Amino acid sequence: MAGEVRQRAVAPRSDLAGFEHGVTLGFVATTSPDGAPNVSPKSTFFVVDDNTIAFGEIRSPGTIRNLRANPRIEINFVDPFVRKGYRFAGTAGVVERG
Repeated sequence: MAGEVRQRAVAPRSDLAGFEHGVTLGFVATTSPDGAPNVSPKSTFFVVDDNTIAFGEIRSPGTIRNLRANPRIEINFVDPFVRKGYRFAGTAGVVERG
């Protein structure tokens, strides 16, 4: 099912600075209803506001299915050039196209 996942995390705006300047590959971690972990790479992220990171779902039915059952999410980014990582945890909501 196509859609977008909107992730809300409480994080200082300064933590998003590196992300906004070219760190575009991130990894989305979710869990299935039976507790199995799922990590999915994404490259369609954008910062919506100080508390919201969004990404477009392209081919991740497992991620969407998991988020519908359990909205807890973590997104990790790594900037290999400055050797810095960014970690955002929160809850997600699926926003359908339309």
